[in-house]
Amino acid sequence: ASAIGYFTAADPISRLPLIVSSSLATTILPAASEAYALKDQNLLEKYVNASYKYGMFFVIPMCVGIAIFAKEIMGLVYFTNSAYMNGAMSLAILVLGMTFYSIYTISGSIVQGIGNPRIPMYLLIFGCIITLGLGWYLIPNYGIEGGALATTIASFIMMIPMFLLQFRLTKTHAPYMFLTKVTIASLIMALPAFVLPNNSYGLIAGLIICPIIYMIAIVALRTLSHDDVAGFRRFTGKLGPLRKIANKTLDIIDKYSSDD
Repeated sequence: ASAIGYFTAADPISRLPLIVSSSLATTILPAASEAYALKDQNLLEKYVNASYKYGMFFVIPMCVGIAIFAKEIMGLVYFTNSAYMNGAMSLAILVLGMTFYSIYTISGSIVQGIGNPRIPMYLLIFGCIITLGLGWYLIPNYGIEGGALATTIASFIMMIPMFLLQFRLTKTHAPYMFLTKVTIASLIMALPAFVLPNNSYGLIAGLIICPIIYMIAIVALRTLSHDDVAGFRRFTGKLGPLRKIANKTLDIIDKYSSDD
């Protein structure tokens, strides 16, 4: 019973990155529908690429960050009971699965927008069956970590066909290079976790240091184009007092952005 409690405690934290992907999915559905109805392939290509770029730019580092600081996060959130830190490994596994599920969510929303709502539904049902099957085998052998692994594997299996079908149906091009560079930058961002102390102070230091390293890696890898930076700049008006800092950061990134 206590193990189930640890899993239940880890699950909502692992779903935090879905806030970004779910918001984008809600936005992209009518946009993709409009572009598809107008038969404007260039506009559809723009919307599809933007949805993955804006989403994964935040989701991938968020998932990596939560995974590497899983123990510290569990200890901080559930500071009244340190036993919940036993759910850290489950959190780390689950949140990586949320990366896959985020891509599935964005892809599924685009596919729905162009008039194919059954495909995401069928894949979701298939994913539930896979989760149950894997859980039946993994949970008795590996406990709550097995349950988390079942969810992550099922999310990956759902993501692959949804991702590929979306590009086939929309006849757009996947931003593979962008996703690869963001993943590399996120992994570089994770390096300080190996030297920081495993406590709340280490978590606070990581929250300050890791985003800076991530942005440096993004610039060094020339991940964003000038158009991407312009797109991000449209959102800075909603950041309130952080608007000036965000715009200055984008100015620096824009100097080293690619022309693609």
